[in-house]
Amino acid sequence: IERLEMAEQYENDWEDPRLAAKSFVSDYIVWRLAKDGLEWCEASDVPEEAYPEHIAMRRMCAIFEDRNVKELITLGEVLNLGSLNYTKYCKVVNQFGETKAGVPSDMTYGRMVGLVAFAGLLCVEKVKGCNMRGVELIALYTSNYIDKRIRSTWKDAMRSWAQFMEMTSHVSARHSRLSLQPPLYRSARSARPRRSSILVVTAASIVGACVVGRMFKGH
Repeated sequence: IERLEMAEQYENDWEDPRLAAKSFVSDYIVWRLAKDGLEWCEASDVPEEAYPEHIAMRRMCAIFEDRNVKELITLGEVLNLGSLNYTKYCKVVNQFGETKAGVPSDMTYGRMVGLVAFAGLLCVEKVKGCNMRGVELIALYTSNYIDKRIRSTWKDAMRSWAQFMEMTSHVSARHSRLSLQPPLYRSARSARPRRSSILVVTAASIVGACVVGRMFKGH
């Protein structure tokens, strides 16, 4: 009943404060840290109760990290060159969210998952290095970046958290089927050319990240 009432209060479900971008980012960071036995005691904006959407985000980010951990580490190394600020953060993560012409594009579900997964992995390293200020900045920057683009693109693109949930069910089902396949069979399939997936960081993104990395060397 509460979920139905919540949906009726807002024209778009992403306008509801309980489904704000910052709640997803904070929830995932805390959850990801806990997987490694780490804590973020000063965490704010963590929902008192994780809604199905938050749990789905955790699942999608875990799949994304598993598939793209090397690429995420590469982007993390780029971001860690020099001091961290929002301008620098945006230049690096624009690999997830802008066209080649530098024009802001739709905040797709795949890009959003990639950004949240990236934040979680970054924060694991920040906590291990006792850099709690870095965790706060990553959470803040990621939340602001996603929120701005959700508000500017989701309505026209007819995106919603409800649709996100539909997407996650399909991806989870496919991931489960692949996980049940014998390792040799999975290796043979992965060697074949495949279509671009919403949960894969493209090679172009990583090349772009390396260019950004050279820009920040010595600064």
